[in-house]
Amino acid sequence: MPKKYPNAADYDFAVTYLDRTVQSLRFKGGTPRKKKTGIGLFAPAGGYSRVYLIDFRQPKKPAKAALRCWTAEVTDAYRKYQTTAAYLGTRHLRYFVEYEYIPSGIIVNNERYPITYMEWVEGRTLDKYIDENISNPQALTFLADEFLTMVKELHANKIAHGDLQDGNILVVSNNNGIFLKLIDYDSLFVPGLENFPDQIKGLPAYQSPNRGDNKFLNPTLDYFSELIIYLSLLIYSEKPGQWKKGQQDRELVFSEADLLSPRTSAAFTMALSLSPKVRYLTRKAVDFCHIRDIRTLPSLETVIREGEQLGWHIGAIVPTPLTILPKQTLRGRVASSTVYSNTKRSSPIKNIKQVPSNSTNPNTNKATYSLIRCRVCGEVVQQPASIYCPNGHAIYGMVRCPNCSRQIPYKAVNCPRCKKATGW
Repeated sequence: MPKKYPNAADYDFAVTYLDRTVQSLRFKGGTPRKKKTGIGLFAPAGGYSRVYLIDFRQPKKPAKAALRCWTAEVTDAYRKYQTTAAYLGTRHLRYFVEYEYIPSGIIVNNERYPITYMEWVEGRTLDKYIDENISNPQALTFLADEFLTMVKELHANKIAHGDLQDGNILVVSNNNGIFLKLIDYDSLFVPGLENFPDQIKGLPAYQSPNRGDNKFLNPTLDYFSELIIYLSLLIYSEKPGQWKKGQQDRELVFSEADLLSPRTSAAFTMALSLSPKVRYLTRKAVDFCHIRDIRTLPSLETVIREGEQLGWHIGAIVPTPLTILPKQTLRGRVASSTVYSNTKRSSPIKNIKQVPSNSTNPNTNKATYSLIRCRVCGEVVQQPASIYCPNGHAIYGMVRCPNCSRQIPYKAVNCPRCKKATGW
């Protein structure tokens, strides 16, 4: 039976008298900071824990520290933190703060519970920094570049945070500009933790809809949230009106509902109206939402490198809902439908007979199509719709417009994952 952990009131009482209850010299002589009202302790909640700010009298260094207390048991926490601390100690990455896991660090109601010492860093959470700089596109673009630099270094060292979101990324300012710090390491992955369960799934507005199916920690945990955060920063730099002043929704541009249904999402449709780079990354984000196994996701730097090689071609973009006709097949006669562009209604296309979709059957020779209008030349091109491989994978590829030779997205004949033909 899992051990029952103290509630917030119990921890507040114990930390108030930390010289008697906290069993670590790290906090000796410290004083827990109170709320601005003077009543109660300053203790923001974080995941399965409460975090207290401890002040020390000068000249002790550092002058502040974070005392983290758990409100629920985390499996194999001690072994995991030992592995994580040992690995980070060999890497010396500037994105992490000094910390120590103390197994029996605090006495509450005559029971001992684990705590964590963490270096306190003065900075603004990602959402607060965006809020303060929403009318400064250069600052947001620079922040996106810093975020990408951090992502590359984490990947090079095979590290994943596991819960990337606005509250776990601090923007720290110094004389040289800004740099990023990561906090909250309960979900962290480093080499050696491959067989540890993926317990902390992160905030839904930052995670793949399929994160819940992932069983073990691995280096790809952040690939989805990294794309969502990076893309959101670029969108805010181009369209600051998307930011809600002082928003407290624990999300950026995209909500959980957007990620669950990206093809009908107003946020994704809006992003497809921005710069070629944003449109390309938005198309990739839509793809990410439909990939079931997060271990197969490409990294953010891979997505960006491929986009640069393609020149951020608009051909890589999924058409918005207004540019796609209902599913139809080019067999038989006389039924008219209307193609819509982004701005106005175009002429009906004749001689199209609508029949039931059978494209999920790999043994049929009938092909179901949508018709899309090329955004460059206006040519109407047939697009296979709802194509699946025998393994059930929804798959993608490209076709060229017969008029201007620009690439237009469609569902592919061969599955790039299992290499099997769809059979139509």
